[in-house]
Amino acid sequence: MKSLCERVEAQMQLPDTRSCRYFADSDDPYLIRMHGANFRGFHVPYAARTALPSYLLDCFFHPSGDMEFEDTIAFDHLIYIRHSTCADTTGLAITYAHELQHVIQRERMPRLLAVNQVRTKT
Repeated sequence: MKSLCERVEAQMQLPDTRSCRYFADSDDPYLIRMHGANFRGFHVPYAARTALPSYLLDCFFHPSGDMEFEDTIAFDHLIYIRHSTCADTTGLAITYAHELQHVIQRERMPRLLAVNQVRTKT
């Protein structure tokens, strides 16, 4: 899996940010309820971390100890790849590239990413 992900990363111009890549070793029922049965993975920036289960929320932080709060922040982004996605190399490569694209958009083109947040009245 590592070499495949490195090949995906080599095709992209990643921003100079800290990203945690979480490849699940089992499917989480909470995340399935939250994102739907067919979700493959997701990207969460630090600012939107509050809706995560505690084991994923903790990924954003170093153990606090005697540090100032800002020094405990370990990552700017979390990329989560679902266990069933990891089982298929094609699905893994596509999903990983897609989630990396969200990191790139958030860092380099935030106005473009904001378009995804626009909701229309139906």
